[in-house]
Amino acid sequence: MVINIITDTIYICTEDAFPTKRFTQLIEAWRQKGIWKKLSDGCLQPGDHVYIEHVPDVESLIVCLERKLPVLIKRRKIKLIVLDSVAALFRSEYAIEDTLLRSKHLSSIAKELHHVNMHYNIPVICVNQVAASEKSNSNIPCLGLSWANHLTTRIQLTKVEQTALPPNVIEQFGPHVSFRNLEVVFAPHIPQTVIPYIINNDGVKGISLSNILL
Repeated sequence: MVINIITDTIYICTEDAFPTKRFTQLIEAWRQKGIWKKLSDGCLQPGDHVYIEHVPDVESLIVCLERKLPVLIKRRKIKLIVLDSVAALFRSEYAIEDTLLRSKHLSSIAKELHHVNMHYNIPVICVNQVAASEKSNSNIPCLGLSWANHLTTRIQLTKVEQTALPPNVIEQFGPHVSFRNLEVVFAPHIPQTVIPYIINNDGVKGISLSNILL
């Protein structure tokens, strides 16, 4: 008996186009290593399970969340929603005097995302950029407290300078591998922690403190 564990994902783009080239690269790597065949018995196409929606403005995003998402969720086995990104829609649409309207729209978006998460039990990932802070000499999330107060979990991804890596790590993984850190900034169910990982043709791989692939 073959058990199909493949489910569907909704990817909402607000700025850049969906990274089709990278997605194709991942699929090819999974096929070469037999990963995709193990997951789906080779009967399904990976691209058939990612639903892409491009929204150019805040109003379109709200319509997408309120009307389109519920319909698709009822028809398909949606197990993940990615919104990339929230900040892109708020960079230039609002003047200084529109602060209240901006806050209202942020709250509406957050409310709909929380509803989807709670009502359908679907995790939602919201990608957000960071901006440099002159006061603290560090990076802070875009959209400020207006958005931060709606989050339940915040995870920060940062690049690691190649010069800061031990020689044995570069020797093991190569000089062209992208090293990064995943930091749990806050979450109600897990402690604050930092997890190193790499990105290669296969996707994301965690590395242990002893520099061995998990």
